[in-house]
Amino acid sequence: MPDMTNYPVIQFADKTSNFNKRRKGLQINEYLVIAYCDAKEEAGSPIKIYKICTGLPVIDVIFSRAADASQVAEWISNIFGEFFPIWDKYPEADIFGMVKWTVPDGIRKYEAINLLSQKQTIDDPEKELTFIYDEAERYVSRWTYEHLG
Repeated sequence: MPDMTNYPVIQFADKTSNFNKRRKGLQINEYLVIAYCDAKEEAGSPIKIYKICTGLPVIDVIFSRAADASQVAEWISNIFGEFFPIWDKYPEADIFGMVKWTVPDGIRKYEAINLLSQKQTIDDPEKELTFIYDEAERYVSRWTYEHLG
């Protein structure tokens, strides 16, 4: 379980609605923040991972614990983090799609983030991320067979 005191608290503009609400969240790195995604903003409220530059969720997955959200945010950063600076100039860029064709094992990484995005909630990140990455390998094998013979 990550030590949540290692993450600074920041304010960012939540742009998931027309209100541009200011939210407090735990900054994972220069590009990602985890924060409550409802009006209560109290323990037990749902949590999402947001892009700081756009104020929109990176993936539309809900977490019940900040530690789980931070673990998944760190996982995303470890895989895609070297591409995050693209968001400085192009905040809406689909870096996940770019990675698909530009890095070793990119198709698997792309499929993994897509599978992760299809989840509605994540309760056991370690178990689910392992499953997602293994499942992504099956997608790659199927994709390679169908497109490359």
